[in-house]
Amino acid sequence: IAVDHPAGTEIFVDERFAVPPPSLEIRTTGPVRPIARARDHEGRDVTREVRARDGLYLDGFDLGRYQGIAADHHVEVALGPEAPRSGPL
Repeated sequence: IAVDHPAGTEIFVDERFAVPPPSLEIRTTGPVRPIARARDHEGRDVTREVRARDGLYLDGFDLGRYQGIAADHHVEVALGPEAPRSGPL
């Protein structure tokens, strides 16, 4: 599928496995800005894996009870200095 969107923006669909399920509507964001730092739920620096679209993916999560589902985890992201001080990110 191809989705036309303004230059300098990105699109995504919220595909979380959640209750209630997300709306699956297409959302537009932009402009994309680099992050300053990212740490996983165990405090490991994962900035390199999540900073850019480069084929590197964050993994290593414990397996959940069901095939294809990871155990609960999170990534804490520190925004860079160019992030807005107020309003939407």
